[in-house]
Amino acid sequence: MAAEIYERDGIKYEIHVQARSGQFSARWTCPSCQKSGGLTRWYHFEKEAIDRNKVSAFIEHHTVFHRVSRRAAS
Repeated sequence: MAAEIYERDGIKYEIHVQARSGQFSARWTCPSCQKSGGLTRWYHFEKEAIDRNKVSAFIEHHTVFHRVSRRAAS
């Protein structure tokens, strides 16, 4: 399983990619709080699976748990 790092506001998310029958799926993991998630769909292109999970990590997790925390601390 391949992995890619996606960094947002100093937090490095790990995007793990799986391949099956010529298609790709990915999931993200936040090492800061040990949460994971993302889209479980299969895509024709590895880049699409990675890019969609970067968006998922940002919208579903980062803006809710990390970005809000930073604003409250400011």
